[in-house]
Amino acid sequence: MKQSLPQLFSGVLIPFLVSGCSVGSGVALYPVNGTVKYQDGQPMAGGRILFQNIENGNTTSRGVIAQDGTFQLGTMELDDGAAVGKHRVAISPDLPEKYLDDPSARDIARKLIDPRYQSLQTTPLEYTVTTDVSQNHFEIVVERPGLSKK
Repeated sequence: MKQSLPQLFSGVLIPFLVSGCSVGSGVALYPVNGTVKYQDGQPMAGGRILFQNIENGNTTSRGVIAQDGTFQLGTMELDDGAAVGKHRVAISPDLPEKYLDDPSARDIARKLIDPRYQSLQTTPLEYTVTTDVSQNHFEIVVERPGLSKK
């Protein structure tokens, strides 16, 4: 049974993944995929990724980051792609299961990836989705906490 994106993300702890706009009918979606890695080249093993379109109707697309760091985006359904335009990108790491009911889960997440990437308001990440599907593969590099250059 295929899950809708709201079902998939219903249990996520990080607030930015709870909100989002849906795409109205008639908006074309294009496949988007990529990899999330740390600066040392290691893949970010698991998490969530959010692309918020800041040019074209403020639509939001989401994806699950696999254990090998790869992801595919979906807007209305899993893996159906994203709308064309410039997107602000936020990333949330997976938390170990033992922390899922922990009230300090946000603090634990901040130890896995620099906190600025975990919010659409502070992320420096921006990528442009185009109608040329060959250009919609993104290699995203993030920093661990404490390594950012201010």
